[in-house]
Amino acid sequence: MSRRKKKGMPTGILIALVVIAAVLCLVLVTVMYMDNHGQLGNSENENLPADVTDTNENTDADTGTDEKKEADAEEAETEVVSAMDTEELAFPNFDNGLYLDDEKFKAIAPGHDDVNIKKLQDEENPEIYAWLYVPHTGIDYPVLQHEDHDDYAFYSSHNEKGEPDDKGALNTEYFNLKEFKDYLTVIYGRNIGDGTMFSNLELYRDPAFFKDNPYIYVYTKDELLVYKTFAAYEFDDVHLILFYVTSVDFMYEEYIKALEDIPGIDANVDKTAWPGKDDRILTLSTYLRNDPNGRRYLVQARLVGVRKLNEQE
Repeated sequence: MSRRKKKGMPTGILIALVVIAAVLCLVLVTVMYMDNHGQLGNSENENLPADVTDTNENTDADTGTDEKKEADAEEAETEVVSAMDTEELAFPNFDNGLYLDDEKFKAIAPGHDDVNIKKLQDEENPEIYAWLYVPHTGIDYPVLQHEDHDDYAFYSSHNEKGEPDDKGALNTEYFNLKEFKDYLTVIYGRNIGDGTMFSNLELYRDPAFFKDNPYIYVYTKDELLVYKTFAAYEFDDVHLILFYVTSVDFMYEEYIKALEDIPGIDANVDKTAWPGKDDRILTLSTYLRNDPNGRRYLVQARLVGVRKLNEQE
């Protein structure tokens, strides 16, 4: 019997090494993301993608599930730590091509007076940092972000003055910077069916309304940001930013690819406004009323223009 010739590394060991290397790479990317954004805590659910649910409590007051969701949120986000340092922006400035001259702006102007954010901060609440205007929906409100990052859903149960209020206020979580330069920014608002906050967001279910109202406007201290809607649809309660890790370039690119299939058959979409891997997305998110599974209705829009505002004193 001839002696078997020596061969290379056994296939099983090679496969195991490849799997281990892939896992280590994934862990490294996750740690880098969490470290860069001040999110290294000890929430056990954050390591399980299926459990990364959206805990911003913009729920319907009539569902009777607020207390359970609050308890789930506290358990899942036990040790959410300090937020990002806005002096260390991870995202580039807006492309010069997005800035609108008078001629371009005239075609998509909001027909809305400029908003003085600084005055609102001084007179109403220093946590107001932007203003959202969505034509023909009644959505014309300030956007806030709570400074206590352990209670980043504060404005789901408090109004723009910081007072307890079931209607809440439009808000972002500390996972987003306030400059709207993140690849994905999510604004939350409650839907209690009375026409306030995001109660009318589901008007975008109507294909005609979706087509006739393509623009969404955000005012900051210095700029007016113009977004064009590309999708409106029902979705589950996953936390979009954490689940898809959209602050990491290649993960955001994967999210853009996934968007081709996410909206579903009942969605309204505009492929001519579809975002690419270098675009910035604004997502308006609210819970579906009386939905026992906490599903959300999302309206998503791509940044298409930036307009400098007059200096505000």
